[in-house]
Amino acid sequence: MILVTGPNGFVGHKIMEVCEDVIPCPSLRNASEEDIKRIVEESGADTIIHTAAISDISACIADPDASYHANVMIPLYLAKAALTTGPAAISFQRGQPLFLIQHLKPLQTSPK
Repeated sequence: MILVTGPNGFVGHKIMEVCEDVIPCPSLRNASEEDIKRIVEESGADTIIHTAAISDISACIADPDASYHANVMIPLYLAKAALTTGPAAISFQRGQPLFLIQHLKPLQTSPK
């Protein structure tokens, strides 16, 4: 099973159309770390494809806090949930993996 965040966006919608065994993730807007952990656990997914983001530069400038939450914290929460709840694979949008690798290294205590 594949959990797709941003299933109504351009990329997420295409993934939902062409892939089998996909689960649309509910909106993560204003989601807390616990909300995201629960969503990942309840989905039963073994893979997460994260396509949700605030990509409009004007929107990011107008509301930097919302942009930071959506584009930095939510991917971090997803990665942490994947480490603790079991999805074996997670895919991020361009630009996020480097940031997340730096922040997740201390979280990895033992190989799976």
